[in-house]
Amino acid sequence: MKKLMLLACAVALVFVVVKQTAAVISGSAHDFSAESWSGGQICEPCHIPHDASEDPYTPLWGHDSTQVNYQDNLVTFFGTVWGIPNGPSLICLSCHDGTVALDSYGGNIGTEFIDPAYDVVPNDSSLAGNHPVSVPYDETLTAFRSEAAVTAAGLKLFNIETAADIECGSCHDVHNSTNIEALLWLSNSGSALCLGCHNT
Repeated sequence: MKKLMLLACAVALVFVVVKQTAAVISGSAHDFSAESWSGGQICEPCHIPHDASEDPYTPLWGHDSTQVNYQDNLVTFFGTVWGIPNGPSLICLSCHDGTVALDSYGGNIGTEFIDPAYDVVPNDSSLAGNHPVSVPYDETLTAFRSEAAVTAAGLKLFNIETAADIECGSCHDVHNSTNIEALLWLSNSGSALCLGCHNT
């Protein structure tokens, strides 16, 4: 009887976790289930259970990739050439640079493109004017907080080209698990998000 009760509790816990996980994307900016082209699906516009790309950064990635060759469009910022988007940032740009339709997944050639308000590369293929991505986070510079402080604040650093890289997902929570406006890991009220990495 005791084992049966423990099993029932475990099943209930799994159900609650799954329910909460589904609820965070549901209703967020990344919930396309109400769109006619999604077939009512929440996960499938991005993920596919079989025959996914072998991308090491996003499990079961099923969306078509960006069509921009960012190698040819390097961004300079105060005279310094910044990184070329890679890994998880290229995945974000698959929709957010406006070159691939939102409904281009699962072998479909889509026709529904992102709202221009969310296109971070409007009218060209340069990321100039955006926060640099795919660049190393250098905690030795006085302008930056320690890596431990960044992660303690709730932001993310990625182990891709260096031990700690800044990517789109450093600030943005694609699955909306925090339920903060603009899919952020933490609110930027009082510049709190910026100050998660930057010293004043």
